[in-house]
Amino acid sequence: MNKADRSAAIAASDGGLKQGIVLYHIATSYIEHVALNGKEMQLALDKTHVNESWDLMCDSVRSRIGLDIQDGNWELERIIVDGQDRPLH
Repeated sequence: MNKADRSAAIAASDGGLKQGIVLYHIATSYIEHVALNGKEMQLALDKTHVNESWDLMCDSVRSRIGLDIQDGNWELERIIVDGQDRPLH
């Protein structure tokens, strides 16, 4: 699936997230919508200690729902804040 097709598929399946991230599984083209709790959102949006905060957020998600975002199989597509897409960088 090319990037444009992927973006269209993600837009069509917004998942109804208010706070969270949208991931794309590289091998299967599966789109995963992950709701984040308040602390995870704070870590995901941190601009001070970006890498450390991202690692803590990923650890929290793995502990809470069993999804290992950093296992090399996922690409981050979007971050959703208050129901709206936000730039990734």
